[in-house]
Amino acid sequence: MIPTKLHRLTYCPECLKKQQVIDRLQQEIVGLKAKPRTIIDVEPVRKEVIRYHLQQRDCGRSHRTFTARAPGVFPKGLFGNALLTHVAVEPYVHGVILGHLSQQLRVGTGSLWSALHGLAERFAAVPEHLIQDYRQAPVKHADETGWRTDGHNGYVWLFCTERISLFRFRQSRAAHVAQQVLGTTRFPGTLVVDRYNCVRWSSPAKSASARSPSREPAPGKPS
Repeated sequence: MIPTKLHRLTYCPECLKKQQVIDRLQQEIVGLKAKPRTIIDVEPVRKEVIRYHLQQRDCGRSHRTFTARAPGVFPKGLFGNALLTHVAVEPYVHGVILGHLSQQLRVGTGSLWSALHGLAERFAAVPEHLIQDYRQAPVKHADETGWRTDGHNGYVWLFCTERISLFRFRQSRAAHVAQQVLGTTRFPGTLVVDRYNCVRWSSPAKSASARSPSREPAPGKPS
């Protein structure tokens, strides 16, 4: 639902005579009416400090005191999950430098770095779980392409399924990069790759090469 605000008219635009009293405005401008107008604006991103009062209850059976959990924050965490998500996404997805976020949120740069390090520790095991899910998918894709960072050559690798996308930014396009994700033991399903042989040779799964229509052999000619 769109919030509604009333913007009052305090003077007559025709005579530019300021009105100090609303009654005088009503007398000179006959009929008070409101014309709706919708605009799109933006509010500056800023932090919100929330103080929760967490209820404590005593259990008569276990003889222990329990405290309610604050919503939307890690245990013993200072920054809420929404703020942590904003700080993690802006630099790596939208290229916003951490110093700008520090000024925008009025949070010290050191505190933001510490928060990001905490997130890295919490999610350190996530990539390995995603790799295991990737290997078990019935159909999976693998590809790589050149990727320049600050003028330096490199490569980005993509390993994806219908629901998972794993990116690897490396300085090499050798087979050992693919083996870090594909592994060395045979797994189920089909791996869809292009004609780059290092991916096909490093894959322990059945591979299906994607063939460009322009390279299809003419009818009656051997491929």
